[in-house]
Amino acid sequence: MATTNSTNVGAPNANAEISVLVKTDYESYMWDRAVANFVHARFGKPAVINKGKGGKKEWRRLSAMSAQTTPLDEDNTPDAIALTWEDKQAEPLEYGAWVRYTHFLEFRSIDPLILETAQLLGENCGDTIDKITRDELASGFTVIQYQDGLANLAAVTSGKYFGYETLVRGVGTGKTANARPVEGFGKPILIAHPHVVADLALDTTVQKGWDSRSRLGKGNPYEEGFVGELYGVLIYESSNCTVTTQSSAPDIYDSLLIFNNAYGVVGLAENTAQMPDPEQMMNNTGGTFNSPVELVIREKGWNDFFGRFGGLGWYATHDTLVLDPTFAVRIRTASRL
Repeated sequence: MATTNSTNVGAPNANAEISVLVKTDYESYMWDRAVANFVHARFGKPAVINKGKGGKKEWRRLSAMSAQTTPLDEDNTPDAIALTWEDKQAEPLEYGAWVRYTHFLEFRSIDPLILETAQLLGENCGDTIDKITRDELASGFTVIQYQDGLANLAAVTSGKYFGYETLVRGVGTGKTANARPVEGFGKPILIAHPHVVADLALDTTVQKGWDSRSRLGKGNPYEEGFVGELYGVLIYESSNCTVTTQSSAPDIYDSLLIFNNAYGVVGLAENTAQMPDPEQMMNNTGGTFNSPVELVIREKGWNDFFGRFGGLGWYATHDTLVLDPTFAVRIRTASRL
């Protein structure tokens, strides 16, 4: 993880250097707390914009060709088919938060303060990126299904919960669009609210076939939120899933069934909020993981003549872009909880 830190060279308001050992300890807290909340951003096609390469990322693909079902004429050569390119662009924006502490607090108990603050900031970073991504997906995934094939939102009443049939219908919709399993995971991904997961678990058909074995081994920190596998779908839960509150009707829960290349996530170089490589995650082979944020440390002496103030914060760049809305299904249901 990149760390911003300046050395005190005798100038007023210069930043005092913090030891490498202590910085490493702080950074591990930032990573541990931030990664647990990266659920929605986890399954997008990742991209990074390197320095000097502009501020936008473009994804391109050739449009699909129609099947050529007309037999060739012996005396005539058919016209060549023109290739059509599709492109979409994403532009990462900056996000961050920081807190200030004083010399008075440092005098009493600075180390516990910084460690606790690092944990809180890491959690805040993960929550921020997760919600930004969730909002983009909720508005960009335009293929919408309701519980058990209901026609519209008004038909979703109490008792219309997410069950086995709901999942099967969603998978069928994705496969009809020729959507493929998420690369590296080998299966579609369902992100659902804990209330929806509970509804699913209470379905008697699900109880007979649920596979909740760990995919990575006990205690692996990079798979927090994983619930189980059902009907060839990996299920993750997140309390950040969209919930629409209605005054005269049940709350509506949005679950996202995601296939490969449904969306992309991008950031600027080392400040990109990224997850570990999915193939390494699935095979439990470790590997090098990209830093999700930049930890910014300003030790006492910063921005104050008397050297009383210090600061700690996080900084990241991020954008989410829906690449193909037909490669995901937004499933809207009520919940019994």
